[in-house]
Amino acid sequence: MNAKRLLTAGCLVLSLCLPGQSAAQGPVGGLVVFGTSLSDPGNAYAALGAATTPPDWSVDPFLVPDRPYARGGHHFSNGATWVEQFARPNGLAASAKGAFTRGGGTNFAFGGARARNFGTSPSLAVQVGLFLQATGGTAPSAPLYVIEMGGNDMRDAVLALAVGQPAEALQILEEALQAIVGSIQTLHAAGARKFLLWNMPNIGATPALSPTPLAGLADSFAQQFNIDLATALSTALSGIDIAVLDVYGKIGAVVAQPGDFGLTNATQACISVEAPFSCAQPNDHLFWDGIHPSAAGHAILAHEAARVLAP
Repeated sequence: MNAKRLLTAGCLVLSLCLPGQSAAQGPVGGLVVFGTSLSDPGNAYAALGAATTPPDWSVDPFLVPDRPYARGGHHFSNGATWVEQFARPNGLAASAKGAFTRGGGTNFAFGGARARNFGTSPSLAVQVGLFLQATGGTAPSAPLYVIEMGGNDMRDAVLALAVGQPAEALQILEEALQAIVGSIQTLHAAGARKFLLWNMPNIGATPALSPTPLAGLADSFAQQFNIDLATALSTALSGIDIAVLDVYGKIGAVVAQPGDFGLTNATQACISVEAPFSCAQPNDHLFWDGIHPSAAGHAILAHEAARVLAP
């Protein structure tokens, strides 16, 4: 995302979350969400005030946008995110709304966010800090706390490796892991008791990377990250009620057998910078752009979340 725009956005985010201003100050609903563009219900749009449209879609050569889409309700997709789709049938729609939108809910996810403190989008620690600031430092025990973080850190790590900086790549992922672990510990100490945690998706399976030599490296990095995350869950986070959403495994299954999930294309982006600029049937595609799922792809993840959380 454009750094100048997001620096301005960060200032607006802080102003919206000051005492007396934040929607999150009201009664906390059933969900509290921290995440990236994959869970952003409109926070980035509220801050940036800009959305992308064809013909260029404001994307880079890998079809990655620098702002949300006008189509589909100002998401980084052509429709609602997985967490919104999960929330609606479970009576949690109000809390899944953007915390940075006036009259919103307790979803702090923001496009471009990293787990570690990097960039101009609110990092995981910043999102958690804004939530705790708005609630007086307590995390009520009733809600489900959702943490969807790490994908942008993984992109940074793969890029570092691509330019010959393997040590930096490993450092990025270590910092991301520690940020996730630390935020769960912070929330738990403040009173949170139930968590839904994404594992690391394989960004090597996305249209942005799958045709490149970096795909295999991204897959290896994701597998190792998830091994390290599992170790953390059994040690540093033992005793905390954490359900893991295996996005790595689910996306892999969809790519391998898209027809089993009602899709016909699990490898190509729906949008294009050439006419007609988008595919005729977005709901047949797993991916909307170079890295983000379509609304249909998000629906698959929402269904998986419901399955994981079922009693």
